[in-house]
Amino acid sequence: MGKEKRNADSSSKFTGFSAFASHTSAASTAVQLSHVKTSKLAERDTVASRSKLRPMPLFTGKNSELIQTFKRISKKDYITKTRAVSDISSYAYPCNADGEPCDSTISKPEQIAAFSHFFFLFRNKLIHDNNPSVRIGAMNVVASAMAHIPKACNILFRLDAENEREIGAIGNVIGWIYSSQSSQINEEAKIASRTWEALCSLLKDCDERPIEPLVKKCIVEHVESILQFSSRASNLAAALSVKRKDSQQKNNDNGKKGGELRSKISTLSMSESDKEEMEERFDRVLLVTLRAMECIIQEFPETKSNSNLKEHADGDTAEGFYHLFSNKSILWKHLNSGRAIFRRATFALVSRIAQDAVSLIHQTEVNLSSLLLNVLSSERDPANFVAMFEMILLFISSFRPHGISMAWETSKDHNSMKCCPGINVDGFMKSFAKVLRRACYGSPSNFWAPIMLPILALLPSSQHQLQFLNSLSNGKIAAVGTADTIAIVSAAAECSMYLLICTNKSDERKVEDEDVYKDSAQDISQTFLDSLSFYLSVSEGSTALFAAKEHLASVLSRGLFKLNNLSIDRNRCLFLEVRDWFWDKGIITALNATEDFELSGSRKITKLVRWMTSEKSRKEVDRVVLDDAMSFESTLRSFFWQSMLPVCQDSPSLEVLLLLQSIFYFTGIQHVFDGQHETKMISSTSCEAFCREVIIPLLSKPATSSKGKTWVTTMFNFFFFILNEIKDNINIGSIWEYYIDEVSSGSDLHTLFLGVSVLTSEWEELIESLHCHAFDQLATTVANDTEDRIQNPNDTNQIQDTESSFLRLCVGLDSSKKLMLVSSNVIQPWKDLTISSAYDYGYQGVCQRHVLLEVLFSLSEIHPSLIKPEDKMSLIKRAWYEGGASFYFVTSSVAFDESLCKNLVILGSTILKQQLNDEQDRGSIKANDIDSWCHRWAERASRLIELQQKYFAIAAAPLKTVGLEDLDVWRRAIEDGTESQQRDILFLCFVNLMKKIPIATRMDFFPVFSLLVHMLIVFAHDFKTERCDICLELFGGLDINRDAVISCLMPMVDFVSGRLESAEGSDDAVRCAVVVYDWLVGLILPKFIPNDVSQRSDDLEQTNISEGDIIWYVADTTRKNAPRVKATVKKVHRDDFPNLYFTIQFEESAKLTLKQTIASRLKKRQVDKNSALSNGVHEMTALLEERTITNVVKKYLDSPIDELKDVVAEILNISVSYFGFQGKQGIGTVRFQAIQAISKLDQEVITALSSENLDSIILERSLQSLSTALGHGILTVESHFNTSIMNYDGKSVLDALKRKVDGDDLSSFFRGIKSFSLCSAFITWIGVSVSSLMTIDNAAFLWELLDSLSSVLIEEDADGVASTCTNLLVMSRALKEMNRAMVSTKDVPKTETIASEQLCASNIIKLFIKSDTEQSSQQNSTEQVLPSWYLPLKDYIIAELEENSSVIQYGARTNTEGLLRSLNSPVKQWLAFHILQVSACSGCILFSIDQVELSEGTTNMLNFWQDGLVDEEAIEIEEDALNTAQWLPTDLMSFAESWDSTSGHNETIFIADLLRWYLCIDFLDSAGGANMQNRAHMTSYFGKTGAVTTLFELVLPFIQFKKHDRSSLFQCVSISSSESLTSNIESLCKTIMFRTIESMPTLCKMWWNDECPLALKSPVMKFVEAIVAPETLRRELNRMDKSSDLGEMVVRGNCISREISATYVQDECNISVMIRVPHSFPLRNVEVDCRKTLGVSEKRWRYWSLQIMRMLNGQDGSILDALLLWKQNVDKEFDGVEPCPVCYSVLCPKTHAMPNLECKTCNNRFHSSCLYKWFNSSGKNQCVLCQQPWSGTKVS
Repeated sequence: MGKEKRNADSSSKFTGFSAFASHTSAASTAVQLSHVKTSKLAERDTVASRSKLRPMPLFTGKNSELIQTFKRISKKDYITKTRAVSDISSYAYPCNADGEPCDSTISKPEQIAAFSHFFFLFRNKLIHDNNPSVRIGAMNVVASAMAHIPKACNILFRLDAENEREIGAIGNVIGWIYSSQSSQINEEAKIASRTWEALCSLLKDCDERPIEPLVKKCIVEHVESILQFSSRASNLAAALSVKRKDSQQKNNDNGKKGGELRSKISTLSMSESDKEEMEERFDRVLLVTLRAMECIIQEFPETKSNSNLKEHADGDTAEGFYHLFSNKSILWKHLNSGRAIFRRATFALVSRIAQDAVSLIHQTEVNLSSLLLNVLSSERDPANFVAMFEMILLFISSFRPHGISMAWETSKDHNSMKCCPGINVDGFMKSFAKVLRRACYGSPSNFWAPIMLPILALLPSSQHQLQFLNSLSNGKIAAVGTADTIAIVSAAAECSMYLLICTNKSDERKVEDEDVYKDSAQDISQTFLDSLSFYLSVSEGSTALFAAKEHLASVLSRGLFKLNNLSIDRNRCLFLEVRDWFWDKGIITALNATEDFELSGSRKITKLVRWMTSEKSRKEVDRVVLDDAMSFESTLRSFFWQSMLPVCQDSPSLEVLLLLQSIFYFTGIQHVFDGQHETKMISSTSCEAFCREVIIPLLSKPATSSKGKTWVTTMFNFFFFILNEIKDNINIGSIWEYYIDEVSSGSDLHTLFLGVSVLTSEWEELIESLHCHAFDQLATTVANDTEDRIQNPNDTNQIQDTESSFLRLCVGLDSSKKLMLVSSNVIQPWKDLTISSAYDYGYQGVCQRHVLLEVLFSLSEIHPSLIKPEDKMSLIKRAWYEGGASFYFVTSSVAFDESLCKNLVILGSTILKQQLNDEQDRGSIKANDIDSWCHRWAERASRLIELQQKYFAIAAAPLKTVGLEDLDVWRRAIEDGTESQQRDILFLCFVNLMKKIPIATRMDFFPVFSLLVHMLIVFAHDFKTERCDICLELFGGLDINRDAVISCLMPMVDFVSGRLESAEGSDDAVRCAVVVYDWLVGLILPKFIPNDVSQRSDDLEQTNISEGDIIWYVADTTRKNAPRVKATVKKVHRDDFPNLYFTIQFEESAKLTLKQTIASRLKKRQVDKNSALSNGVHEMTALLEERTITNVVKKYLDSPIDELKDVVAEILNISVSYFGFQGKQGIGTVRFQAIQAISKLDQEVITALSSENLDSIILERSLQSLSTALGHGILTVESHFNTSIMNYDGKSVLDALKRKVDGDDLSSFFRGIKSFSLCSAFITWIGVSVSSLMTIDNAAFLWELLDSLSSVLIEEDADGVASTCTNLLVMSRALKEMNRAMVSTKDVPKTETIASEQLCASNIIKLFIKSDTEQSSQQNSTEQVLPSWYLPLKDYIIAELEENSSVIQYGARTNTEGLLRSLNSPVKQWLAFHILQVSACSGCILFSIDQVELSEGTTNMLNFWQDGLVDEEAIEIEEDALNTAQWLPTDLMSFAESWDSTSGHNETIFIADLLRWYLCIDFLDSAGGANMQNRAHMTSYFGKTGAVTTLFELVLPFIQFKKHDRSSLFQCVSISSSESLTSNIESLCKTIMFRTIESMPTLCKMWWNDECPLALKSPVMKFVEAIVAPETLRRELNRMDKSSDLGEMVVRGNCISREISATYVQDECNISVMIRVPHSFPLRNVEVDCRKTLGVSEKRWRYWSLQIMRMLNGQDGSILDALLLWKQNVDKEFDGVEPCPVCYSVLCPKTHAMPNLECKTCNNRFHSSCLYKWFNSSGKNQCVLCQQPWSGTKVS
């Protein structure tokens, strides 16, 4: 019921009493709204019924559930109360979601009894609860109860409304429910509205009388009872907690005094939380009460007929509120409250009363006017001023029935006037002026400023209005922000405008007021002008100020418009007194007041003038201004000539230009150029002079376009506006031609284009007047420029777009009427220019947009007479040839039809074929231009094919159209020499063309596969298939084109056969064909694997199967090659060990299935390689086997031409390795013929070996052919199983070789032959046939043979580097196959072959080193290409390292120097490093002390280090160098001594140096593992070299310290790593930094403390903490676990606590030590604690602690070294040897020597090295302990 008025935040709307808002009688309204009554409540008001049903303080029912629930309501916890109330609603009064009652489980009497008690609780407790959920739940119970027991509820409500309560309290339930609708909590307001609807329906249904009087009475009583206790929170709290009816009456009688006394008594024992709760309840209840009163007045407003209720004798209060209140002054009780929110609510209430209940104002005894004055003078809260001003305004307006003047009368008899006393105007103005001068104390002005004008209008005199205006205007000084200031200025402008334009028609205004007004007219006008000046000067500010400034602009615009009209109309008003001054001086001064006139000022003035212009047009005001009348038009005219024109002549800004335009539009052009306004700035005040001397010079400046499109278009609009006003075509044409001449002499085209765009789009009526010869010439010049730009494409697309748009506008293409700006004579030169130069730039042309061509072609559609058909075809031809946007523009045009397309296809096809076949034409192409030429050819071809497919349903073969289907073209390319350019051109043309064709249709381009075969052979002219792979990918890959690949195989075999038949097997074409044939077969067939090998490689060992493995399950073992299902191993069952079985899970019929199976049904692969082929492939394989053997192998194997025999061997190799010949067997079969062919080759080798005079050339060729057939592919992929497939047995060849050697030394035999290529051929043969040769008897001989052959190749290489690489390849393959055969032949004794194996390894490493020359040329290559031998050699080395590293170790030690050199090769450094690492990690000493010879460089460095040292120290340094030389190669020592940071400039050298340093660390760890003394000597040596410092200087710049991941720390140096070092430098640097810190902790700590840059100290520390320290400790603990040197010492460690404890038993004494490793070790020192050892003196365990700390913190020792040294010292000490007092150790940490110098004075013994260090550091020659001059002896 008016809910939207009561609570703006609530979305619910109740209109139950909306009908009562009308002015009809209450009775008639009640009748209209009453529903059909189902029954009447008989005798509901009887005494009996009233005595039975009352609100009960106790529950009188018997339902146990309700009894317990009511008990919970009395709890203090709001959650418990909320749940209890909800339980009552759902249990006693269940309702559905719509509020309709549902069946209840309890009886009606129980429901009535429950509600009687709940009603009592509701009005006395629950509705006052501070928790909204409790109040919401309680009102929900009331609403539900009314649906179940309406009669009982009606009785209770009416009893409560009639004050018939057994226990009284303030307010009533009806009032509480109504007030709750005004709650600020949305949910509470909604449920209150629903409850109120139900209550109103209940009251109407149960009584025929209108309920309006009852509702008003209850609510007024409720409000009055609440407000009388609202002085303070304690009063209201005490009133709400009354327990006796008479106490309420007593409180009413005693008044405030009793309330205060009770509050004092009640608050004495209150806690702070209770007080806070009381205050919260007070605020809430009072606010909703005041809002409820406001709402009830709004719903039942008083009318003029019932506002005077004192005359009603019958006491009827159905419509008025006067008689409902016993104390009416209580309504404004809170006008002077100390709480701002209460005052604001009271202001709103008074405002509502002044509108809808004036009887409460004008018929009360209280003087409300004086209260309002007090409020106005005392209010300071910014949030209250809007409500207060509205209250004052409405209060004054309430006097209208009595005359507004009565609102200001205080002396008249107001009782007789039946109105309230008026306001003291002087006091009012004093207080109001103060408030305005203070800008309402910071209240937002945009809210209260709009109220100022109505208040000003209601003031009684002009003097007060002027005072009001001055105060308001002065208030802007006190405004808080700019937005508030603008709002005040807007209000001041509105008020001043009102005073200026208000006509003097009031009879009440005195004559002296007129005089005051006339005297103040200029001041009032100045206020308006000040507002205008403020608007022009205020800064732009943020968008938050936009609304305020827009409002101010609209106020000023309306004011100026009205003043302008008053000036013309001469209406009688105050403004006429100052009109001339205002327009002549005042406003001009205001307009010029802005500081930034050209930007913000002009923009704001423009906004004002535009608004006035639109208002002028809307109201159709006459533009004629009287000559003698001053107005805004005359002001603007003067403003233009005095201020605007000087600015305009100096390139005005866009803002100034828009202002100029708006002035012309507002005043009219003729008035601006009135003759009386003469000026010397232009020759005459006319439109023509203004255009020539102002507008055109501005448009003709070269920098005009830089001002922006908006500026230019605005300027042209203004220009054309003036031209249109001239109305003289001659003058218009002359002005336009004058402008075109200016443009031609230097203006940019973009400006002209924008102008022409404006002309054709908005001023088409001027086009006929603007035709001129100058414009035709300009259009021709632009066309020439576009053609030049095609040949020299250096400009941007923006220029092309401008030229195109300009030319289109010239011929009328983009105008609505298609009017041409140029004459038809211009078109012919354009055509000549476009057509004649079509092929001038041939191959150099680029896909530029041809602007003129597009314009001419478009012109042919709208003006066919200007473009002839032959000209049109020439345009199309050029568009196709050049392509780009112009081509698609032409072909998508409506004018391009099928006939034009056909002619273009014929012409284009001829051109493309000519370009492919004309050798002279191709010969002119430079090598570096081939790519671009082919790209452009393919683009033209694709455009032609696209048109052909688009316009013709049955198109010719696309490749035939462009000339690529001609086999003669491809044959000529095959026959051309190796350096032929034609092959590259054909390949690039074909690839580029295919890329432009949809992939799904590319294969359709090949009607016969012989064409594709010839193409592939041409593509493989360099014996590589990379181009073939590209071709395959172009067609979508193998999956899409498998059938096409199969279809190419037979034509390829026929091609090879045909070339062999013509005896052309020696040419490159047939070799290319073999390469392509191998590639094609490999695409569809895997390499054939013999069944036994295939079975072994596919089977799974049961012990290798783990849970979680993904395997393939053979579902049906009865079928051969049955399909396999992907499965996951879920469990491994071992209950039948050693027989295992498994539970697997796989998907079957879209469901997961579990099944148990055995290992034999589990496979590694999805399909067996040999059985995975389809029947069609098997048939094709059989045909190919027969075709290749019959037509190639059998036919040409006996050819005397060696090259031809090699080709046949390659074909045989392909057939055997892919097909397997597994079909029919026996004499005459294809397999038999293949075996015969291999046997024939084998016999040729035996024959050559058996001849007395060995012909090395014949033997070499025979071996090469045999090896090729057995799988050593020269042109094809290597095969491994040919010997097994063909059952080849090479023992006969081996026996022939043995017979030939006849016991001689094999090396001598092959050296005597002097044929290195023969040695290479033998190695090749061994590599492919060793699987058939390796037996126990032959093993030693084969290794010796391989050693001898490789030794011969190493000793003398006559064939150069290429031969070396070939030898390295075949040697790598041979060694790999030898090792594989050795694994298969397990009974061969290793001792018989190890020596030869080591020699072979050494020989292949020598070959590896010799390949340096080839790789050196690739060091600077941008793309690193791996040589052919790299992967085989890598596989061999990996296999040897896994099986037997001693072989590689031998080769590394014998070739150390060469391998270190190989580190400088980017290709070889990886393998060289890992070979050297085997030697470095072996732990074997390189030289004995007698064999050590220091290099010259090391000797010089040693002398430098020893210079100035005492003998003992010099000897110690020499011992360090000699010890290092025993373990470290000489080259690495030289590297460490000379290493500096300059190596970082070359990436290859930088990586090589890092790898060398890594090897140094490996050698150091190896030596330290052999003897801890070695580590001390070597770290001392490295410390002298300074290599650690150099390392950190080099690696730190490459490390990103933000990433701390140690999981892949060593992956970068793994032999199996697939990443190159150059791509992973950061990981390499991190790994080497880690290894350095791990192995040389003391040296690294010294660097960090002394030399590390300050900026890197923290990152390095974090790196150590995150990566180095955890991983180092873990590795150290692993070494201690594996160590066998600890003996009886027990060592335990933990990586989490970072503590290591060692316990050692000596002489029944448990000695323990605890080592704590910090998180930043070694940058922070370890801590050692030996105090837990019982029976050991403090001195001794301190010695032990210092000894271990010295070892770990200062001598680069590991924890294992420290513990071992400690153990040895303990043993010695228990033997009675005293430790050295300097190092606290019995054994010297470095040399492990005993103390050997004894002081003669104190008899203490010292290590000699420790004593000399003491002498050096102290500068004394005294004993450490006794401090006597040293006099000691050396003891043994």
